[in-house]
Amino acid sequence: MKKRFTEEQIIGFLKEADAGRTAGAVTDGAGTGHVHSVVV
Repeated sequence: MKKRFTEEQIIGFLKEADAGRTAGAVTDGAGTGHVHSVVV
């Protein structure tokens, strides 16, 4: 199975979400187009 993102990228996304960015804003910045998963 091919990984879409590196561990470092995922950590960056989580830090952005923790800083208050919405899941939609984080995924748009990641180039996924829309939310594919739920960040808890």
